[in-house]
Amino acid sequence: MRGDRTEVECPLEDITLRRITDIREFKIYDQPNLEMGRDHDFSMGVGSIKNLRFEDLLFNQPGKIELHANTDGLVIRDVRINHLIAEDWRLLAIGRKSMTWNRAKDPAKWTEIFSPDLDCTVRNVTVSYQGSNGFTL
Repeated sequence: MRGDRTEVECPLEDITLRRITDIREFKIYDQPNLEMGRDHDFSMGVGSIKNLRFEDLLFNQPGKIELHANTDGLVIRDVRINHLIAEDWRLLAIGRKSMTWNRAKDPAKWTEIFSPDLDCTVRNVTVSYQGSNGFTL
């Protein structure tokens, strides 16, 4: 949203990210500005993505892709995983996020950071990866 309160759409379309090593988190979700100007700089809700590709990703340590956006076409391929895989680890996490900003002592001034009340629709997802031991999904 602009300072004059008009909305600006910022869809992501036809993007390929490739040959990336050891990113801890790919964050694909709305996260409002918590600092000065918060009331003028915030997300209008979940965004939209069409045809987003991740190719040739290498994880020597745990990493993830977090997605809370209306998505049509997500491809994650040629991912190499060279770390121990914990039971609760996920390469891709889809859905709402929730976290309370509680820096103020007064709980009445605490605020939600994300948009946990907004759903997203994700269609046409393809994921393939290979671990260092040859494990493939």
